[in-house]
Amino acid sequence: MDSSAWFWLLFTLWTIGVIYIGYKGYTLSPNFDEFSVPRTTARIGPYQLGMSIAATQASVATFMGVAGFVYLGGLSGLWWLMMVPLVHAFGIVIAGKYFREIGLKLGSLQVPDWMGHRFGSDVVRGLASLIYFFNLFFVISILAGFGHIFHIIMGMDYQTGIIIAAIIAALYSFFGGNYAVIKTDVLQTVIMCLLAVIIASLGFVFFNSIGEINLGLFQQNPALLKPFNPGFMIFAGPLAIFGFSFYQFVMLLSPHMANKFLMLQEAKDFKKMIFTAGITVFILSLSVFGGLYARVLLPGLQYPDRATLELITTYFPGILAAILGLGLISAGTSTLDSILVSMGTVAGNDVFRRIIAKRTNMPAEKTERTSFLIGRIVIIFACAFGAFYAMKPPALLAILSAFGVFGFLAGCVGPMLWGMYWKGANKYGAIAAMIVGPAVHMYLFFGKIIPNSFICGTYATITGAVVMLIVSLATQGIEKNTMQDAVAKG
Repeated sequence: MDSSAWFWLLFTLWTIGVIYIGYKGYTLSPNFDEFSVPRTTARIGPYQLGMSIAATQASVATFMGVAGFVYLGGLSGLWWLMMVPLVHAFGIVIAGKYFREIGLKLGSLQVPDWMGHRFGSDVVRGLASLIYFFNLFFVISILAGFGHIFHIIMGMDYQTGIIIAAIIAALYSFFGGNYAVIKTDVLQTVIMCLLAVIIASLGFVFFNSIGEINLGLFQQNPALLKPFNPGFMIFAGPLAIFGFSFYQFVMLLSPHMANKFLMLQEAKDFKKMIFTAGITVFILSLSVFGGLYARVLLPGLQYPDRATLELITTYFPGILAAILGLGLISAGTSTLDSILVSMGTVAGNDVFRRIIAKRTNMPAEKTERTSFLIGRIVIIFACAFGAFYAMKPPALLAILSAFGVFGFLAGCVGPMLWGMYWKGANKYGAIAAMIVGPAVHMYLFFGKIIPNSFICGTYATITGAVVMLIVSLATQGIEKNTMQDAVAKG
């Protein structure tokens, strides 16, 4: 069979599997709380959560977008492989434990809900909910990646591929909630790890030695051999490396990542979850070698994001190309489903149930029913919105996803970290950070003040954290701090 037939066979089996898991999640999600954070009717272990966290981190932007970075940057792109697993595990250590501890004590389901409880403010909760929808840009980048996959592997129209992927992801997220997200992530992580190892191993097939790779890069551009490539902004120097490393660290505080900490049954299992996540992220990061090999063998590609796809389909049509396509689909859906359910939870719980229903004294039964409905409608809306704006292929998927993620983090990292470790952090500082941080991010990005989107986001996030500190200090004593002494860390 050719690659198209193999892909359809594997894709059909995969689709049946994720839809079955979605149905099972539907039967185990009797209420919105279990739909958002399964802890009672469906117990999820630390190894599964670790794999899910890693899978959510390694979206199609990693397998395609980061491989595209390496295609453009050469050997300097291997900084990604060295830094990302370390900062990812470090981020879980710094933020995961305290986020979970505080969230469980305050009864939070999501990051905006956590912030609203922590600072005793619906304004904080509402602002955090609003800026989370910056992640619609992440949804666009993932669905655009699906379009490329179906087009290259299947020869299918790019736009049709987007529609097919959006429908499948929306369906099992709509019905199965986060139970389906975690369980499908485990399945997809196995596929993605297999794919990443295969991609990295292809170097032994294509080349006789590392020197042959170096020679191929040197003949195109000697800068491709440098540890920092001044010709490509993402790997241009130490500051650039710090930019994407910081991005990977703070991304763990995104709602679609952080709420997984709330699903952990026992605090003593954090080490198991961290170890699993760190090892899995390292294995998945091996996929960057696809961009390096493609640069040597297929120079001059119009779309760098397609580097690994073009490499496999050119040299290995058939079953390997089909596995690649399925692995990339898995990479995309493992992040997309988490974002979709998180957006549904933010809209249904954090905005409607915690703010609107509470202020209108809506009966509990009606509140539960309506919040559940709103959450599911938002899942469909987010998928439709992303599919519509992905119809024209965006340039460099990882850049688009980083813009979306940093749009939220620039405003919320400061309030979250200060809120975990400092009793003096208050709602005035949080509100100021959530206004200033995203504003600085958009100014730097759209004003093209700094060409590197990761550094733009890093500066904006640090600015938000500094603003949080200054305003909180300036407003001490205005009102009693809402954080319980038993929860605050210092």
